[in-house]
Amino acid sequence: MKVLSALAWPAELRQEFLAGGADKLPEPTYTMVDPTSVLDGVAAARRLLRPGNVVDDWLDREATSIESTALMLSSLGTPAFHAYSRRLYGVPSQPLRYDPATPLELAAKVESSLEDLKAASLIRPVVRTRTGEEVATFITAAVDEHFGDAAPQVLLVDELSANAVASTSRIKIRRDAKFTAKDSAQLLTTKPSSTWRPG
Repeated sequence: MKVLSALAWPAELRQEFLAGGADKLPEPTYTMVDPTSVLDGVAAARRLLRPGNVVDDWLDREATSIESTALMLSSLGTPAFHAYSRRLYGVPSQPLRYDPATPLELAAKVESSLEDLKAASLIRPVVRTRTGEEVATFITAAVDEHFGDAAPQVLLVDELSANAVASTSRIKIRRDAKFTAKDSAQLLTTKPSSTWRPG
């Protein structure tokens, strides 16, 4: 179940949105995902679990996440999508598991600290001069040298929701994205199966 690719806007839709001043929300057309086979698989897996066992309890939580993802993707473009998304990922105003602070509050503190550093001229302006093609060439050489024949495939693509997306088998880089000199090294250490947007 590939969430980001299911949600991705076509490049032309993104361009129209930005060209229009980002004032009017676009109306993308989504391809609905049939969750039947995934839900059947989750139900079959749950029948093998024994509640109270640490490992089985963890597997049950994983099954719930998979189930929520399938239901979320089956409700693309509807209010139910938001409900399943909240269940799966939480919301910025929801307190952390072992901390009363919320992600939104922590983000505000980080932003405030960064603004203080900028005001004191301790942070240089970000300059992105490297093209997606240059970054792809650098990363291809690095992963080929390190992994050899088992190296992940590096793809330069025209449509991607983020600047780059990394998994265990493929690294996608958006052709029209711009990167800083440090971004290439940062992308090499990015956690697999994650999206990446330079800060």
